[in-house]
Amino acid sequence: MVKEVGADGDRTVADLDLVVVSKSAATITQMIKDMSSDGVFRAELISQSLQRGRGETGEEYEMFVHYAPRSGAPIEAANRNARPMDIAGEGSKGR
Repeated sequence: MVKEVGADGDRTVADLDLVVVSKSAATITQMIKDMSSDGVFRAELISQSLQRGRGETGEEYEMFVHYAPRSGAPIEAANRNARPMDIAGEGSKGR
């Protein structure tokens, strides 16, 4: 779930709540390391709990994830709120 979206200079940044189910804590630890190694995501484990019901196995891990993409081509202030346009139009549906 997206908690907050903002700007850091010309980059869009976001804070996310992420829930992952895994049978192995080592898998989650490796996933957090992999996410952090690129410098785009910073994940922090918030909680873990056993999966319950319908014969499910494993544990549920809740994480706080901060997303900050690497600097790239800056977005001009005038285009920051631009939305993609539907250039196909409604008339092209079903063709």
